[in-house]
Amino acid sequence: MTYLLKMTNKKWMMVALLFTIGISTLTFFSEDVASASSESMVDTEVKFLLEPTLVLDEDGQLSSSFLETLDLTVNRQRRIDMQFMDTLEQDFNDQGWIHRIRQRNWQNNWQLTYRKRFPLAWPVTEGSIQAALKTAENEGFTEEDWEFEIDWSYDSAVLSTSSTKTVDLPLGIRPGALPDTSLARRLLIDNQPALVPVIDYNQLINQTLIHGPVYFDRYEFSVPELGGSNALRIEVLPIKTEDGQGIEYIVEASFVGENQELATTEKQRDYLFARLSTMDDLVVPKSGLRTSTILQRYKHTQNV
Repeated sequence: MTYLLKMTNKKWMMVALLFTIGISTLTFFSEDVASASSESMVDTEVKFLLEPTLVLDEDGQLSSSFLETLDLTVNRQRRIDMQFMDTLEQDFNDQGWIHRIRQRNWQNNWQLTYRKRFPLAWPVTEGSIQAALKTAENEGFTEEDWEFEIDWSYDSAVLSTSSTKTVDLPLGIRPGALPDTSLARRLLIDNQPALVPVIDYNQLINQTLIHGPVYFDRYEFSVPELGGSNALRIEVLPIKTEDGQGIEYIVEASFVGENQELATTEKQRDYLFARLSTMDDLVVPKSGLRTSTILQRYKHTQNV
């Protein structure tokens, strides 16, 4: 009887041990799956500034020598007109908020974009992305109501959350035209997202002025290594010089890594940088946000 009891105890001990091992293995497996599934799949726009004198001809168009050197063929060229709305003191921009109105020459509407930017620690890693996403979440931004995108430049990056609304062009408004100050203010108030940027939002919007207008030409190219048809974009933006007496160009090459892992986007980024670097001094070794430059150089525009 004692022998049977000892055997029974041993069996139960063995069952308990196997059960514990099974639970531990399952827990480890579940944590591993959770860790893998937590990897962010945020769209990432990779951008490099290019030296305008090496890209453009005397008319401000892409030069044949540039296209031949990089073995690029233009698929299509499009124009986009835009303006930004902020107070003279840039109260919104100081809080990371951007209000942009665009008109694409192939569409019959205005695009109103409400955007909030969050700093992203350098270098870009899964950890820095998750930290920025957590900050945005803590401020009330969710993927159900906002679009998330990483802007990854030469040596800096930001997380952008944006909400874009479209408004049909009024009768008689030609493509390329943008709303005047009064109409722009009203459109921004009438179409604002549920999460408004600041207290007294409408009151502050009614103090905004037009910063712009400006336009840029977008050239699109098929590059299989970056995702295929029209994957590579080169945008040429004429802008007032800092002293306001002339025009200079901001040239930017970019692609968007859509719904893919960070490692894939990083590999594509390295490819693009290497290809651009076949021309000496083509890549400008710094980051730059065009929006900040436009807001600064057109801050005294008062088109009321």
